[in-house]
Amino acid sequence: MDPQLTEQEQVEAIKKWWAENGRSVIAGLVLGVAAVAGVRYWFGYQEEQAMAAGEIFARLQEARGAGDTEAVLDAGARLVADYPGTPYATLGAFAMARVRVEADNLEAAERHLRWALEHAPHEGLEHLARLRLGRVLVAAGRAGEALALVPGAAPGGYGPDYAELRGDALAAQGKVDEARAAYDQALAGLAGGERRRAVEIKRDRLPPAAPEQGS
Repeated sequence: MDPQLTEQEQVEAIKKWWAENGRSVIAGLVLGVAAVAGVRYWFGYQEEQAMAAGEIFARLQEARGAGDTEAVLDAGARLVADYPGTPYATLGAFAMARVRVEADNLEAAERHLRWALEHAPHEGLEHLARLRLGRVLVAAGRAGEALALVPGAAPGGYGPDYAELRGDALAAQGKVDEARAAYDQALAGLAGGERRRAVEIKRDRLPPAAPEQGS
């Protein structure tokens, strides 16, 4: 505001400015308050969703420990239906898939894992869903589809996992040399322990390499 204006002129200028801009100022304030309230509501809602889903998942784990298959499936189905945006829903889909695999129902297991792959809320769970789906496909005799799930450049932390899956699929296709190379690649990223031993057993159980022609 111009400092040379008299007090009366300043008052009149304020009145004029308010008459021209008052509504937009009020609207802006209302929208600002609404936005803050909306953000608070959203975070509160997300927290409530996560807590409710967490309680259901805890019951799922208890049912799993007790061997109550039906309770696992019921809890998993509820997580998927009512809380699809939470990590617990993806974990619930994993649990249902495991139960289905144990019952030799690979078709249902595949369905659960495809849901998990599509709805995984972050990259880590997405990789786990893809890897587990790949193993189910190999077990179902669909090694080619499993290979299609292996990324060209697997993320560092999951490199050994994808290499092992690739080895499993190639072994199922009878491509012994390629499977052995894939298992070797997996072993190169595994320091030791039971996991490394499991991959070593898979590699050692492969048939001998075919002799070179003319040898």
